[in-house]
Amino acid sequence: QYQSTDEALTLGSETENRVGAIWQQILGLATMAPADNFFELGGQSLQTIQIVNRLGAEFGVQVKVSDVFDHPRLDDFCRFLDGLLSEDEESVEMVW
Repeated sequence: QYQSTDEALTLGSETENRVGAIWQQILGLATMAPADNFFELGGQSLQTIQIVNRLGAEFGVQVKVSDVFDHPRLDDFCRFLDGLLSEDEESVEMVW
């Protein structure tokens, strides 16, 4: 069963809000909560590919389909993505 609207409005970080908006659009959902699982919400393999493509365009990092399978909860995926983003920033800083 899907989470209540009150819980769904508690997305915390900017990453959760941005990723949540992408998941909502692709899955056709009105709300999203941090503990929501992509596959339990009806996500399928073709939608996973759409998610990966959109995330790459939105965040400028390479995300793999397997990353969504490894981190299907929104909050877990966002922590993973934040880690990728900070690694990407560190590699850019090291060049200078």
